[in-house]
Amino acid sequence: DLRRLHDTATSLAQSVRHLSHDLHPTVLQHTGLVSALTAHCAEVERLYGTASSCSAEGNFGSLAPEAKLCLYRIAQEALRNVIAHAGASRADVRLLHTGDHAELTIADDGSGFDVTRPPKRRRGLGLVSIAERVRFAGGTLSITAEVGKGTCVHVRIPANGLVRSDGRPGA
Repeated sequence: DLRRLHDTATSLAQSVRHLSHDLHPTVLQHTGLVSALTAHCAEVERLYGTASSCSAEGNFGSLAPEAKLCLYRIAQEALRNVIAHAGASRADVRLLHTGDHAELTIADDGSGFDVTRPPKRRRGLGLVSIAERVRFAGGTLSITAEVGKGTCVHVRIPANGLVRSDGRPGA
């Protein structure tokens, strides 16, 4: 009984630690977007067994802080969806910064889905959350998927800061 209580407490402490890091990603501020996403991919692989990688092209140091946070949050949510729904063995995160825009692509080799069919009753808000972040950023979102062949989420947002549709800054 004491051992089981210890294991439960340890598991709960780890969950709280992960939640606190998700709520305030200090690694993003200290190491930058690419390093933060690389670390997050490594954590996904370690915790869930889904092979994950992060690659980047461009200078992400010049991105506005709001844009970095937006891309980081979208990648987190997309990877959560991969873990929860895709049954994927692999997920790849790619970043591209060219001039006025930054792009993020998350592709997996999971179960995919039929994008032409209306979604069944959803329990989570993953894709809705991603779409809202992109809309607030003044960006574009593309989701392609094929049953049995995986899903690809592609986001393109302005690199020089975000303006929500209501005119207020935010990520």
